Amino acid sequence: MNSEWSLEVLYKGFDDPKFAADFEKFDGIIGKINSLSEGINSMQPKEAVMSYLTLSEELSLTMMSLYMYASLRSSANTKDAEAQSVIGRLMAKISGTTRADTVIKKYIAEIPELDAIIESEPMLKEYEYLLRCIRDDGKPSRTAYRVLEVRQEDNCPAVAKLQLRPLTGRTHQLRIHCAHFGFPILGDPQYGTEESQALSLSRGLTHQQLCAFS
Repeated sequence: MNSEWSLEVLYKGFDDPKFAADFEKFDGIIGKINSLSEGINSMQPKEAVMSYLTLSEELSLTMMSLYMYASLRSSANTKDAEAQSVIGRLMAKISGTTRADTVIKKYIAEIPELDAIIESEPMLKEYEYLLRCIRDDGKPSRTAYRVLEVRQEDNCPAVAKLQLRPLTGRTHQLRIHCAHFGFPILGDPQYGTEESQALSLSRGLTHQQLCAFS
């Protein structure tokens, strides 16, 4: 069993062409989200929902790869100025999507036939928890997080140990935020994906792995 995990699984450095390509992809996805927010009122509801989920998933996966690499580099060397700069740039770009995200979620929250749309499309069932959490009377929520460790064993997906700090106190906030970014908490039966639940069962995890401390 291999418990070693190298950062080179993600990128070989900030000058790695793959890193540059992913950063460019990240910028492109943000541009598409902004464009979606500008034209969403002229779209059919189902098309709008599908487009939003597709872009959200792409953004989350790309963001996590870039952020995880920079965060782990920074954790290994707190004087790594380049890593800190990359983290700052990523956070600024994500913050720049706030207005577009608000417009899109407001549109989705006001779709009267949202339940019927979810039931009609198998892909949407997987994201049902997210769509039903988008409500026009919902309150904003924020979570600060830090990647403490990443580990990968033979023939299994990589898993990460995260330090989560809720900046607001919403129901299931940490579980929903992790699931929304494409990294559900292991053992979570409600917001986990089929892959995460299978991995949880293989490890004997029957409830979400959260440990509170002050």
